[in-house]
Amino acid sequence: MGNDDNRTTASWHQTSDRQDTEAVKHDYEILVGLANNLTAEIEDALSEEHAVPKEGFSYFHLMCGLFLVNQLHYLEDLVLLAPGRSTEVIGRTMVEGLIKLSWVEEDSAKRSSRWFNYFWFQELKTLARLEARGEDVSNDKATLLVQLLDRALIHLNDDGNKALESGEALNPFGHFKSDWTGKSTYDLTRTPDLKNIYSRFFDPYNDWVHWSAKGLLKCSDTSGVGINYTYRSYYQSVSSLIAGITSLLGCLKIWLRAFELEVPKNVKALEDAFRPYSPANK
Repeated sequence: MGNDDNRTTASWHQTSDRQDTEAVKHDYEILVGLANNLTAEIEDALSEEHAVPKEGFSYFHLMCGLFLVNQLHYLEDLVLLAPGRSTEVIGRTMVEGLIKLSWVEEDSAKRSSRWFNYFWFQELKTLARLEARGEDVSNDKATLLVQLLDRALIHLNDDGNKALESGEALNPFGHFKSDWTGKSTYDLTRTPDLKNIYSRFFDPYNDWVHWSAKGLLKCSDTSGVGINYTYRSYYQSVSSLIAGITSLLGCLKIWLRAFELEVPKNVKALEDAFRPYSPANK
């Protein structure tokens, strides 16, 4: 092929974030240390034997444990990815977990049951997709799933009870919206603290998570020769670490309340050290 004299060229250059001041890097080191120490202390707390609450082990206790373990390992992964901008993806996910578990705690028996029974809805959707593709589906399994889901829906909300009284058929596919909560993440934020966390971490991270121009352009500069691209950002990683630590501590407190336990002394000391960075103080 011949050369095209009218063709323009562009070169890509990895540069540092202009917001990465020495003070930001200092905060980054402190937060990484806090994150590592917190995960170690909480792992120790989880490994100890704990008495089952008087009312017995429930879906909510299962949910609290699984959410806490997930938050724990997410924070470990976030530290490994820092100071890369992918920390935003994990930070957003951790905030979502805190918001959802906080919403469930408001009506723990009903909403944790809803979380667990959503599994049957997902299985039913899978069978529907298989049938649509012409694949063989066990009629016995499909019937069982419909029965399980109908029973779950009846106990989950007033709409199910009204349908039962009127003899109307429940429509499981119309009952749930985007996920098991049936609500947007924003609609789940009921307290000023959660609304603050949402506005500071969840909403701004959407641009990066969803590949929007705003999200990608914020780490590029085309004003000079070529294109300068900043993937490593201590400034952004500080924000993500604050989001992650806040989410882990929030889920830990819900887990402790569920199991009627006190905050471990070493964790309390680390929480106090984190307080200057906490969104609640901003």
